[in-house]
Amino acid sequence: MTVLSTGQLTIDGAMRPAEGGRVYDDINPWTGEVMAQAADASAADVEAAIASARRAFDTTDWSTNHLKRFELVQKLLGLCTANRDRLVQIIRDEVGAPPGIVTMQQIDNALKCWQDLLDLYPQLQWEKAFPDGEAWGAISHRKAVYEAVGVVAAITPWNFPFFVN
Repeated sequence: MTVLSTGQLTIDGAMRPAEGGRVYDDINPWTGEVMAQAADASAADVEAAIASARRAFDTTDWSTNHLKRFELVQKLLGLCTANRDRLVQIIRDEVGAPPGIVTMQQIDNALKCWQDLLDLYPQLQWEKAFPDGEAWGAISHRKAVYEAVGVVAAITPWNFPFFVN
């Protein structure tokens, strides 16, 4: 069984415990044993994370630096691929799925889809010009600029955790 350390939250680029040090047990469904303790984030923790993400979004070039985001996501994929066997074991123990399902569908399929998306990324058009338009004698120069929308806080499903996140 995989035993993980007590979970923490990443807020403002730093690892920290949840407010009040609150945690909850992560139970291995195969054994019924505690395999980890996860940080039990409070509403204040979520608000702090959202505020931090919003600050980063508004004060850095994160939302517009497409190459930087692409390179960081590539790096993360490389780290996940290098740690594939550990991820298989963690998800097997955490979700309680059979090893073949975890390996093929929850990890390998996710890594393959991730790579497929990265392969398509360079083809994205971040700006697209449209033909000039005319209305009531005025010419309008038109283009669409695709940009990041903003910050999202989400609760994701527990099944297929690696694929969903």
